[in-house]
Amino acid sequence: MQISEQKYYELLDDVLHEGEPELIFLPFGSAFDDMPGAWVDVANASDWRAALRDLWFPLANRLPRVHRALQERLQGIGLLRTEEVSASLIYFFGKDCSFQFRGRSPLAEKELEASQLPSDYLDFYRLHNGFTLYFSRDNGPLPSAEWLPPDYFREDAKLKIPPGEIFAQALKVVFRIGEEMLLAFDTSKSPALPFVIWRDGTVEPLADMWATVDREVGGLLEEMELTSTVNGVADLNALGQLQEATHRHDYLLQHLSDHEARSVRFGGSSFHRQAFELYLDRAWIEAKKNGGQDSNLLGSYHRALREWCASLEAGGETDADEVMAVFGLALALGDAASAHFVATMPASFWGDGSLEAHQLHILFRLYLSDWAQAEAGIGEMLGLTFDGESPPEEKAEIVTRLLESLFRKEHRAFAEWRQRVVEKLCSGPREPNARLPWRLRLAAFDAVAYRLGIAERMIAPFVNATLA
Repeated sequence: MQISEQKYYELLDDVLHEGEPELIFLPFGSAFDDMPGAWVDVANASDWRAALRDLWFPLANRLPRVHRALQERLQGIGLLRTEEVSASLIYFFGKDCSFQFRGRSPLAEKELEASQLPSDYLDFYRLHNGFTLYFSRDNGPLPSAEWLPPDYFREDAKLKIPPGEIFAQALKVVFRIGEEMLLAFDTSKSPALPFVIWRDGTVEPLADMWATVDREVGGLLEEMELTSTVNGVADLNALGQLQEATHRHDYLLQHLSDHEARSVRFGGSSFHRQAFELYLDRAWIEAKKNGGQDSNLLGSYHRALREWCASLEAGGETDADEVMAVFGLALALGDAASAHFVATMPASFWGDGSLEAHQLHILFRLYLSDWAQAEAGIGEMLGLTFDGESPPEEKAEIVTRLLESLFRKEHRAFAEWRQRVVEKLCSGPREPNARLPWRLRLAAFDAVAYRLGIAERMIAPFVNATLA
């Protein structure tokens, strides 16, 4: 792995306040004999990728997306030494290694015992005492020195908590994304209970802390480029990882009802949102294990759809891209009631003036046979896509042309643009890990095509082929 001289000194400059920074790359050599024991195999292994995979494997069931992204997208690692922090592993992502996470030395056992946090969460700190973005120092599990009440992170934090539920000073923040979101444990309970704290001070319970951490960190890493050395390593270990993830997700899903009463008392949508994501994860795992031929896959997708609708009814947020995917999921499952619920949601839930929102508006109008509104929206959509200033993005053009062919009921054009969707959008590098893949969005277009008489037959039930 190589980084530019400019990037190298930027990294060192950022930690000058820690004293005498030094950053080296594999092989680390004998200069670091006092390296944490947990990392020794990585430092000495001839295949550092395999050693790093094994280092993270105990957390694979809790952080399956992160664990897989490390195998697929990690470009290299470095070892950072400063006077303040004796050792940190720097994880480099991106083809130019411009994106880094910093994992500090493991936390000592005596500190783990005194922390008041759940043992299941503390397992991570035997690997790293904090794993955050290098420059912003957030978007990951925080170092133990920052396990503090919310007012440490936001002076104006006025928490919205039902009376008698939580003493604010008993909350320990363990994860943050700027000022947008904090994750915290209520340490007045045993075991400590997980919560999310939003920017406006709203506090909502979670079913599982790790599921949210995996979504935030794993989702971020999945945006990084695949490494040029990706081979069968991930696949060789996939079965074991999937089995571990299956057991954990089954346990969490079986115990969702244990958290539901707490969710009702606090209100909000976070509980249903997390349940939706857990069921999506479970469906993704089932599809990977069995190729989509298992009733558990369909059951998980049905439950995911139900929880998504509940989260929106509870005031949750979404966007046009997700709504289109969920709409396709409902149609792929043959759930007409949920499809109608999604198609008739007020545009205020997803309408933000973007091209994606205009495309979704047209899709819904066609599905509901609202031709006047569809015709009015077609012109706006075409104007946004082909603004005359620059060539449209490939995805934007494909979706716009697909919708135009539906509106004009052009059989041949629809078939041609649909094939472009299959070739360009359904087979992208991020699709294998996507919980809501483009195939689901395509199911929505197919269902509308059948309604309009463009497709000769209804593709549903087509669930296995669409969702696997």
